Amino acid sequence: MQRKIRIGSGPVRGCLLCAAALLCLVWLCPLRTQAIGMMLRVAYQSDMPPYQFSGSDRENRGMHIELFDAIAADLNYTVEYLPMQTNSACFEALHNGEVDLVLGAILNPYVDYFPQCTEEISSSSICLIAPNDEAQLIRDRAMLQRFYTAFELGTINYSFMVNAGLPLYLVQPSQTAVFEALLNRRSTAVVGVKDSLLYQLRQAGVEDQYTIVYNNMASISYTVVTAPGDTYLREKINGSLARLQASGQYGEIVERWRVKDESASYRLLDLVREYRTAIFAAGSVILFFFLYNLRMNRTLRIQVDQKTAQLQLANRRLEYQIFQAQQETELRNQIIQNSPSAIVLFDISSSVTMFNQSARRIVSAGRLRTGGSVLEIQPFAAFLKEGKIRAALRGEKLLNQTAEQLDPDGKPVIYRYSVFPLRDYRRISGAVLSVEDITREIHERQAVVEREKNRVLNQLIAGIAHEIKNPLMSLKLLAQLIRGRREDEEFQESFAEIVPQEVDRINHLVESLIDYARPPRGQRSVVLVEETVQACMLLLNTLKESRAVEFVLQLQEGLTVYADPNQFRQILINIMLNGVEAIGQKTAREGPGENGRRPMTISSRREGEWACISITDSGIGMTPDEIRRATEPFYTTKPSGTGMGLAVTKQLIDENNGILEIQSEKNRYTTFTIRFRRQP
Repeated sequence: MQRKIRIGSGPVRGCLLCAAALLCLVWLCPLRTQAIGMMLRVAYQSDMPPYQFSGSDRENRGMHIELFDAIAADLNYTVEYLPMQTNSACFEALHNGEVDLVLGAILNPYVDYFPQCTEEISSSSICLIAPNDEAQLIRDRAMLQRFYTAFELGTINYSFMVNAGLPLYLVQPSQTAVFEALLNRRSTAVVGVKDSLLYQLRQAGVEDQYTIVYNNMASISYTVVTAPGDTYLREKINGSLARLQASGQYGEIVERWRVKDESASYRLLDLVREYRTAIFAAGSVILFFFLYNLRMNRTLRIQVDQKTAQLQLANRRLEYQIFQAQQETELRNQIIQNSPSAIVLFDISSSVTMFNQSARRIVSAGRLRTGGSVLEIQPFAAFLKEGKIRAALRGEKLLNQTAEQLDPDGKPVIYRYSVFPLRDYRRISGAVLSVEDITREIHERQAVVEREKNRVLNQLIAGIAHEIKNPLMSLKLLAQLIRGRREDEEFQESFAEIVPQEVDRINHLVESLIDYARPPRGQRSVVLVEETVQACMLLLNTLKESRAVEFVLQLQEGLTVYADPNQFRQILINIMLNGVEAIGQKTAREGPGENGRRPMTISSRREGEWACISITDSGIGMTPDEIRRATEPFYTTKPSGTGMGLAVTKQLIDENNGILEIQSEKNRYTTFTIRFRRQP
């Protein structure tokens, strides 16, 4: 339908007064804002009246400017506007971090910046406008294909123009350039944003010379684009926009800038008013219903346009979400299928629903299939006893559990497994079992521990061999003297006293060494702290480095820990030996301390359910970076160190569910504090 444009007020004057009254009420109501005081740099394309443009006074003007000023006032933000010539310049500034957001970008779910978009801040429709003298010809489709038509790049695409029967077109950079092409007759007609073209026609005073030939050819929406990942700012703007719409302030701003489409029906109304004296009696009722229906139709059309735009936007978002869900599903399947860990999914009835190739390699060929019970498949059945399955289906997680099973050849295999519940729309629909063969990992860790233990053992053996020589020499001397002094009672008494003492001394040293060298049992028990510390000191006292150390014991009597006895002994010896070496380095650099020795304090105490053992040496100490890296494998500050002592110690503490803390100050001290539970 051919329509002519007229800009005016008329019947809607009363509605405007009502809107002004509502605006006053809104202004009287204080807005609750959060004092953030944040400066926002806002870029916008400046040739898009009436939405956003720079006035002749270089002021930032337009519907979007007023809307965002209201949003900034609601959020207590300060805004700096940066007008730019093109949308691409705006997005380049956003990408480079020069601005915080882009105002007035076209809302399109198929572009890269769509996840950064807020809700729409305005919408309009695409229409075709031509001069009055060309309008009738343009309505003829055959003639339409002969005319050049201008449109703005980005508002519609080239296929839209071809499908609309407009194969000849001029692409312009902005709505202002589109309007100038129409005004200067460089194009016979233009396809553009309806509100922008109507506004420019009115400002130029030529609205009566042009006609909307095709109305509502498509819908278009504008939004605000934030920086990638700035979800907080995007949600704040959406919330403020919703409050503006609920208060009515949004509608007032939009109505202030939107130009009414006053067409032929309003011209007929003016004609009736001119001759109302002659025809009032006959046509008043008809005119009333006509105007009422016209107004209702216009209102419904606007609402339909808005709802259509909303539905189109919702449909595009839904398509995008479906695409994302498909991509996520495919990615999840690829991760499961290519995972080196065996993964088995089963439902609430324990039936297998999915598994990967790694799971098939763990079990015998052909035994793993979908639909079968996971409780009938070894070794999975050994992991998932009834109690564990029920716990997983209640929502509990079983993390990093270990179990040892025999493979078909009868060889022991160590597995690490975890069980996680699966949720479907907030209800548990099954569980996933993840299994990993860690036999090689465990053996390699044990080998590292044994190598470090053997290194320390060699040091201790050298010291003990030296210590055993002294009592042996005493025994040898007494054996040589016994024949000649057989009748000497004083000698006999000394012999009876010294020989047992020296034998006991040798026996204690050998027993302590045997206990330390004993293979690990891998079983935890209640261990007496004081007794273990004394045994460790007996071994360390044999080292020549220990002669520069004065051991100070502050042990709480009867204190126990729950740990593997051999591993607990190795932990203490490794830390104490580390302290002895640190004191030795300091002594070599600064000379011996007072009385030729430097102190090492070993203390123990109870802290609730924990037993705490602290070992403090007065050696060379560590820097914060050295503390952070102290337990890393192969990291050492000693010229001849292996870098594995504290790494193995940390591993053994973790295996016994203990906690290690290190405090140190360079050239002053180092304190190792280990915590173990006192009871199982």
